[in-house]
Amino acid sequence: MESEQTSNNPPQLRPRTWVAIVSAILGAGLVALVLLLWVPGLSEDPAEAANQLDTIKVCLSVVAGLGAGVALWLSFRRQQSTEQDINQKERALSHQIAEAEKSRAHQDRVASNTEKDAAERRITDTYGRSIEHLGSDKAAVRLGGLYALERLANENEPLQQMVCNVICAYLRMPPDCSPDTLKTYLKRKRPKVAEIETDISEQQIAEEIQVRMAAQSILHRHCVESTDFRYNLAPQIWKEMTFDLAGAVLINLDFSDVVLGTISFHSATFVGPAIFNESLFEGYVNFSGARFMDYASFEKSVHEELGSTFSECVFDGTAYFTGAKFAGRGAFDSCKFKSDANFEAVHIDGPGEFYFTKFEAGFDLSTILEIDLQGATASNKDCARSWADPWVLKPKDDTEKILYFSDPRDPSPEC
Repeated sequence: MESEQTSNNPPQLRPRTWVAIVSAILGAGLVALVLLLWVPGLSEDPAEAANQLDTIKVCLSVVAGLGAGVALWLSFRRQQSTEQDINQKERALSHQIAEAEKSRAHQDRVASNTEKDAAERRITDTYGRSIEHLGSDKAAVRLGGLYALERLANENEPLQQMVCNVICAYLRMPPDCSPDTLKTYLKRKRPKVAEIETDISEQQIAEEIQVRMAAQSILHRHCVESTDFRYNLAPQIWKEMTFDLAGAVLINLDFSDVVLGTISFHSATFVGPAIFNESLFEGYVNFSGARFMDYASFEKSVHEELGSTFSECVFDGTAYFTGAKFAGRGAFDSCKFKSDANFEAVHIDGPGEFYFTKFEAGFDLSTILEIDLQGATASNKDCARSWADPWVLKPKDDTEKILYFSDPRDPSPEC
């Protein structure tokens, strides 16, 4: 780089060289002047003398012109040298600025990486501590772990599904007491420990209920898309979550107004009411084998094309599906309805599958036009029943005192 800059610049003359040049020019002028003035035989003729004087003037003018030219040239060289010095300083300053910017950029990258590493360590530590808290035998510690996970998911969107998986896994873990014990505790305002067949204390039952309901509330809170004032404080919506609650014990579950993707409640146990009113099920929903120990309400719920299956469910309480919409099939085969089953104003685009279903109380299936009731049975109790043609109810036998559905279009229906 330095060799290229040197080759591009004009050659510099040393100060001694400049002094020698100026001295030579001035000396030549003085010698010429002396020779002209003092040379022997200077003509006394006025005309000749005038010519000699003119010659002297010309010589002096030439010397003066040369001196002026040298002075201008010296000024030009000085200006050029000054500009070169300034350019060199500017290049040096630009180089320093560039190096400083590179250094600052490197420092920024190092600081950013350090901050990122610190954030990741903080997330890992928070996640690890929260998981440990969920395994505590103290309810307050478990609650703290749940809410720490919720905050972690709110602040880190990529972790939302993982946090959701952890909460679902906690709900899938069996409680310390049976669902029947939990139901007995919930039904009575102040049950006596002696009235509850369990080896754990009443306080432990109450704490278990509170922790599980808190976990359910976290999942519900972040799946609600509503303008209801109750949900204005929800930090954010966890979108497109997949829930695996197969085999979970869920207590007083309220999933109203939620938007759910793929979710599994296969073989889950719902202790207390299970409410899904006006919920939107965008993905495949599996309730097969679930038990609803109290009433279940799916009023005005919407089940999109992937469908929802309720095969082999047991409804201990009243089942409300009033105004529900099924874009695909409605699978209720082999279900058992121990109380009333209300399907009033239900809309099913595909077939309504109720084959081998048991109705032990009243039911309303009148708005389901395409329905399969093959092998379904109904109690012989005096209760309100309605369904679409052409199915008819006939006594099955005298001993069981139940009715079975028969399609008159089939000359030999199978029971």
